[in-house]
Amino acid sequence: MIVHEYGDSAYPKVLLLHPMLTDADCMRSVANSMKGNYFFIIPDFSAHGEDTDVYRSGKEEADALLACLKKKGYTDIALMMVQHGLVM
Repeated sequence: MIVHEYGDSAYPKVLLLHPMLTDADCMRSVANSMKGNYFFIIPDFSAHGEDTDVYRSGKEEADALLACLKKKGYTDIALMMVQHGLVM
């Protein structure tokens, strides 16, 4: 998993999760449409976008994302958005 970060981490943190048939790029358009001062966390899950690792399970991806967030001290997520369907 590759985690992309945009903005100042002092701002409210917004976690954007892409659907299985897309990647972090589709969530960048969501981030660009949100006005204001936010810090965006947008992962490319395994085998998606820039990540070339093997996808094994949703649970493994969730565990890896949680570990990454904890390691970085991002325990104060203000908003989480999951995009359903394709964004074109």
